[in-house]
Amino acid sequence: MTLEAYAISKNYGDVQALQDVDIRVETGELFTLLGPSGCGKTTLLRIIAGLEKADKGTIYLNGTPVSNIPANQRPVNTVFQSYALFPHMTNADNVAYGLRSRKIPETEVRKKVEAGLEMMELSEFGDRFPNQLSGGQRQRVAMARALVCEPEVLLLDEPMSALDAKLRTNLQIQLRKLQKKIKKTFVLVTHDQDEALTVSDKIAIMKNGKVLQIGSPREIYDRPNCRFVAEFIGTANIIDARRDGDVMTTSVGDMILPELPDWKDGALVIRPEGILLRNDKPAKNGVQTKVSEVYYRGTFLDVTLETGNLRVRCAPHNKIETGDSVWVELLEDALVAIHD
Repeated sequence: MTLEAYAISKNYGDVQALQDVDIRVETGELFTLLGPSGCGKTTLLRIIAGLEKADKGTIYLNGTPVSNIPANQRPVNTVFQSYALFPHMTNADNVAYGLRSRKIPETEVRKKVEAGLEMMELSEFGDRFPNQLSGGQRQRVAMARALVCEPEVLLLDEPMSALDAKLRTNLQIQLRKLQKKIKKTFVLVTHDQDEALTVSDKIAIMKNGKVLQIGSPREIYDRPNCRFVAEFIGTANIIDARRDGDVMTTSVGDMILPELPDWKDGALVIRPEGILLRNDKPAKNGVQTKVSEVYYRGTFLDVTLETGNLRVRCAPHNKIETGDSVWVELLEDALVAIHD
């Protein structure tokens, strides 16, 4: 089921939570709303769910406007950050709750609950209560409860934020596998950039109630369209630049780009892995400098250079130390021009 939010705006008193937000989520896509706290992503999710009403704009499901349809009549279910499980019910009864509220025959309820718990690898925990489970298991019960009602769209509001890092990573992989298996439309809200890059088909970066960029994880990471996106996703070197003929003049030297921007003054973005250590002066985009800091990160070395305070990542077997004089090459295809 396709999901569209068109020109969505929402105010809370003098605070504008959303400003003319447009998104489109294709059928079977995992779409992530990513941004810092207070950027409007949860407000947008609640408007899609029907738990909030927009001041302006329309929500469409498969081309049909649903903004005036109550939440319980939309083919949408939500998994909340708090799980919202009933502590006095067994896990199986929690999963069955939505089905029973719809007056579905009990024989069918039991079949769906068994299938839902099995899908989440929780078959042996149906008779237990939520307080007898780990945080990750409770999260999976909440997802089973949402999915057994067979929603066309599943909304996930920071579902893994309360979990420890290792468990969160495991659940991210499980979530992605599950979404691919059942081929439903998922919309995930998170402030965790690694989570967004791991699980998403598309990501919308939000700030101050606006969507700044929408794209695949690779597009968002490799080709950020502004300074905020570049800095929010991963690590970025941002170099002030001025277009001068066919080259970009910067504080670290003249740079060649595959395609020149249409502005005179702006900046260039390059990720640390887009800067390579060289034994000799590169043919273009070379910088001779000294190493100011080296940090061992296990799978790579995190190197800071004196010139422009550039950060470089390289393989951990490199023999490089603070004070070394080095040549580096800023890869032409890794440089991205931004105007702000």
